[in-house]
Formats: sequence, C-alpha cells, structure tokens
Amino acid sequence: MATQSEGRPILEMTDISKSFFGVKVLDDVALDLYPGEVLALVGENGAGKSTLIKILNGDYHKDGGEIAIEGEQVVIDRPRDAEQLGIRMIYQELHHCHDLSVMENLLLGHLPRKTGAVGKYVIDWKQARRTAEQQLGMLDLTIDPMALMGDLTVVEREIVEIVKAVSSNARIIVMDEPTAAMTPHEVEMLFEIVNTLRRQGVGIIYISHRLDEIFQIAQRVTVLRDGQKVGTEVVKQVTKGDIVRMVVGHEVEERQAEDLRAHEHGRDVVLEVASLTRTGSYEDISLQVHAGEIVGIFGLLGAGHSALTRTLFGAERADSGEVRVSGKSVREHSLPRSRREGQRFPNLRAFRTHFVLKLGNYIQLRATLLPGLTKIVKLGVRSPITFHSPTDARKAGVGLVPIDRKQQGLVLTQNVRENLTLSNWGAVSQLGFFQRKEERAHAQNWIDNLGIRVAGGMEVETRYMSGGNQQKVVLGRWLEANVKVLLMNEPTWGVDVGARSDIYDQLEALADQGLGILMVSSDMEEVLSVSHRIITMFQGKITGEFTVSEASQELLLNAAAGGEV
Repeated sequence: MATQSEGRPILEMTDISKSFFGVKVLDDVALDLYPGEVLALVGENGAGKSTLIKILNGDYHKDGGEIAIEGEQVVIDRPRDAEQLGIRMIYQELHHCHDLSVMENLLLGHLPRKTGAVGKYVIDWKQARRTAEQQLGMLDLTIDPMALMGDLTVVEREIVEIVKAVSSNARIIVMDEPTAAMTPHEVEMLFEIVNTLRRQGVGIIYISHRLDEIFQIAQRVTVLRDGQKVGTEVVKQVTKGDIVRMVVGHEVEERQAEDLRAHEHGRDVVLEVASLTRTGSYEDISLQVHAGEIVGIFGLLGAGHSALTRTLFGAERADSGEVRVSGKSVREHSLPRSRREGQRFPNLRAFRTHFVLKLGNYIQLRATLLPGLTKIVKLGVRSPITFHSPTDARKAGVGLVPIDRKQQGLVLTQNVRENLTLSNWGAVSQLGFFQRKEERAHAQNWIDNLGIRVAGGMEVETRYMSGGNQQKVVLGRWLEANVKVLLMNEPTWGVDVGARSDIYDQLEALADQGLGILMVSSDMEEVLSVSHRIITMFQGKITGEFTVSEASQELLLNAAAGGEV
C-alpha cells in the first residue's frame, strides 16, 4: 500500500485563495494528498474547509493558487471537470434529486443503454436496477433501489451518496462529515470500504469533527483556522488535545454533567410523557423532564427517538398516550380558537402567513376527503393526544431544534435577523407594523450571547453561513421565543469542536435558568458530557434510564442495542 512517504502526491493544492463579499475566507492555503492515504481535514465551521473542497470540485473558482493532479497542473472550472479527473465529492449538504428514485440518483448521467441502432437511445431499466442493487450491496444495505430519495431518511440519503461515490472509478474521494448520523455498525462498514479503497491506491480527504474517527482512519491531519493553514501532522504523533488546540487556538476543557437526581423533588416537571405510542415508530414511552434539567435520549438508527421529538412538537401524531407541558395537558394548550384568550395577529406579516397556511390546509382537506370518510372528521374533533401543529407547540412554550436545520429549522433565503425573530414577531411589532430598530436589537442580543459569527452582519442570508453558526441561529430563535421546553434532535450534527463547546455551554446556562431540555443524540460522548439523566431506546422502546454518574459507554451501548441492563 502506498503512503505519503512513497512517490509523489496524487493531489497538490498550492496557495489557494478565495474571497466572498470582500471577506477573505481562504488565504494561501496548501494541501497535498498521497495515493492510498486518508488525509483528515479539520477546523471550526467557517475555517474554510467547505470552500477549499468546493474549489477542488469546480463549484467555486479560486482567486489565486494552483491545483496539480499527479504532478500536472489542471484547471477545474466546473464539477464535470473534476469528475473527468477522477475526483468525487460526498458533501455534508447532500446533492441529490428528491423526485427521482435511488437507482436513478446512483446512475445519474450514466444510465445504461440498450444495444442496437435504436436501442442506444433507450435506457435499459432492468440492467440499471441490477447495477443499483449491486452498488447498494457493497454496504450490505436493504434500501429499495426504486424508492424515491425524498422518502428516505437523512441517514439513508447520505448512505446513498456514499455508495454513489465509492462505486465509481475515483482516484480522489472527498468525504464531508460522512458519519454524522450513522450508527456504530454503519461507521464500521464505511471504514472497511475506506480501507479497501486505500489498498487500491485511492486518496481520500476526510472531513470530520469527530476526532476519535480521525485517529481510527486517517494517516495525516491538516488543520485550518480562520481561512489559513495551521499545519499538517502525522496522526500517530499527536494527541486529541493537540488537534483541538490547533483547531480553536486554545485549550477546551472536558466536561462532565452534574448528577441532579438528589435535587429533582424541588423542581417542577415541565414535560411529562405517559404511555405515548405511535405504531411503527415507538411504543409505551413514559418520561419526565424537570425545569433546569437536560435529559438525553441515546439510541441507534431506527430506535424511534427522532420520531418522538417530532411528535412532541406537533409535527406527527401519536396513536395513544398523554403529553403534559408545565402541568397542563395538550388539550388545555390546544383550545379551539373561540376559547383562546386574545387571539390576534401581532403584525401584517403574521396575518399573511396565517392566511396562506389556513387556505392551503382548507384546499388540501377539500381535495382529499371523500364522502365516505366521515370517520376521519370524527377523529379530528376528539381530544388531542399531541399538539395539533408546531404552532400550538410553540404557543405552549415548546421548541424544536431539528436534525435537518436547512430544511426544517431555517428559512435559508432570509437573513440572520429575520430567522432569529421568526418565532417571536409579537415582541418586535406594534400595531401590526415591524419595529426594525427593536428587531435588530433582539437579533443582536442573540448574536452576541451565542457567539454567532456573521461575516457581513445580521443582514447576510443564512444559506451563506457555516453549519455551526446556522445551528446557533436555530437555537437563538427558540430562546427569543422564550420557550419552557427545548427539544433538540442531534444538536451538534456537523458542528465543529469549537462551536460544539459553545453550544454545550449555552445548554448548561439555559438549564441553570430553569429551561427543560430533552436532547436526542447518537453521539455517546455528547450524551455523557451534557445530560443530567440518560434514557436509552431500542426498536421504539425505552430500555434503560441512568444518571450521568451511573452511565458508561459500555452500559449505554449495550442498552441501546437491546441488551440486558
């Protein structure tokens, strides 16, 4: 197997520079990659990692510098150029066609044709399906090749992207946070494929915020900070602490959450779930979250914990059970409009949004209800088990930070200011008109308190921000809404060690102020370092509950895999 000590690099990027809106995001950055090597590329969100690999893929044009493949200078003006040079990308922001099947996404641009004069214009769908099944079989997956990509979970879509990259004849593969939402078993399978590719001489740039993975799979690590290269080190010659110091520029203390069980009796229960069941997702879930407490739920893929948070936020229905917030049942929080006190709209934007949503719901109802389905109408008027909608959840003081922040947590075309005040229009309006000065003051408060880095100010659109700063915007939006219960689904997915530490500090500060937090995470270290109590789930059922002082990695993993506790 070739290593960095043998032969010349397969890839050399020299003095790469790039600016956006007058802000320099890459400043003379150099990177080299050898055949059969995994080079880890790490740095805080906003350090320039994504910009660097997008230049390599032709998504961005560099302002200066050179790129060489196997010693020859190349020009990469578009992704097609990178593909022809044997470069494949697996982006953190997945690139796929929602309305096409898994098979079509895997073979996009390379669908097989039938033979013959006329056949070459006809796609051979049978062969396409066989090829797709063979490619999915590389990871021992059971994903249906005919399933629509839009119907898959975030994890399944990411796995399809990985299969698409590794099944091509690539010389260089870039993996941007490929394991962020994977189970340990899936991570192990991916690493086996990575090692197979290394033996074939493929060079791999591996971007990850999980430092344990870097020590497991990489040979060298290159660190970027504030658009500049800090250095490149041999992994075996450094420690995790060394890399963290290079990434953030200072020490980051390891943390251990406090065991709060002795203090529970003096604190109010802000969220109570009793025997909650949703067929096919979870069964008989009962738990409590106290004011000032962080409860972590740890489970592997398919455990049902993500669906649970969506149900508690009113985005999905439950079949049976009960949910209480601050001592009141969901029914008390979801009274009909005629019984709500002070039903009014704080401003014209709120009225317009409400009108459009209600009109859409009415049209959908008229289009889908048939005369014989009177049972559906009867079910709709019974006492609710969960909130009717996320709007009702928000009014009751419940917020959700979703796993897919881009699709479900932010309006990417709106700026930071608008996103931060999105759930609290009433506080920045008067007589139906926005008070821009007040709105800017509210937004600036959270930018300062959460350490949100906004190059270009609060007017920059959130789509241009790094993942960690986007996550802080979602968190700030719910804090601005003054929620009592915060549901967090994979709160630091795709977030760097510096931003992750900031988010942990904020969660602990919020708990100290009396906020109840229910956090779902597949990151065992995260659950152990932040949670006061930890609940494990397996196949939709709770399998264990531990204080942080009782829990260990072995105990949690065993319980989350269905073992005896």
